[in-house]
Amino acid sequence: MAFNIGPSAPQLSKSLTSLVVDYGAVPRGESAKLLDSKVSLKVKDAAFLTILDSVLSSAGTSCRVECRGVKVMKLTLDLKDMKAGPLLDTLAKAGGVRLWVFPSKLVLAPENLLTVEEKKTAKLYGVLLSKENFPKGSGLDKVIQGVDILGVANTIISKDFNNTSWGDSFDGFAPIVRKPYDISAYPSQSARQGLAGPATLSASLQDMSFGDVLAFVAHSNGCELFLLPGSFLICDPNNIPANVKDQAVSAFSPASTKFNFGSNGSLDPSAKGS
Repeated sequence: MAFNIGPSAPQLSKSLTSLVVDYGAVPRGESAKLLDSKVSLKVKDAAFLTILDSVLSSAGTSCRVECRGVKVMKLTLDLKDMKAGPLLDTLAKAGGVRLWVFPSKLVLAPENLLTVEEKKTAKLYGVLLSKENFPKGSGLDKVIQGVDILGVANTIISKDFNNTSWGDSFDGFAPIVRKPYDISAYPSQSARQGLAGPATLSASLQDMSFGDVLAFVAHSNGCELFLLPGSFLICDPNNIPANVKDQAVSAFSPASTKFNFGSNGSLDPSAKGS
């Protein structure tokens, strides 16, 4: 794995201000193919570069990856056949940045570190559903027993994870959110099978939507975050409980997790959306 590090990059023990990753061991291609690739990895107390290396080496395809302003983080993960997109998004959030998608590259950086030209074409991976982009007819805009799920999901919070296990990941949310909500995590035995990997999280998520923080926890354990009228659901997307399967909606706009770039490098009209 070859790293071309920018001239002002500090020691990696503090942060990454500028890093370009060229992974020569696998063919380079479109960013969309990398995001959709299935990966498996097992890491313990791993830092950013170790996890990124594991993702790219497991994916079987690659593209240019640029990293800017990534903060120190450590994760213990044991994931099988998970799409690279949600995993890279988790890695970005753990490092205090976001994942930006371009036709032939990915950028993990805060928005203020994108160039003027990049901001014209950058597509944010994982746009949380809100009152502006939720699927009509889903019922997510309804207030159920005092719970406005879209409002709760988009509440901005800060949350520190300090060697936090799955069982402790949800502790302390209620005082931060200050709104009613319900989380069903692994709500049935069938949904638990083979999923509860030994994820341990050490990261500081600052000024982030509550839904994005929940998705960070979900993806770290090989699951997805779904919204239901009045509640959240975290489970294996292939094992959604039958009693809520017709109501469960992915927490993110489909156009922000599935990309289809045309031959000219622009986003195809069919893939555009919030």
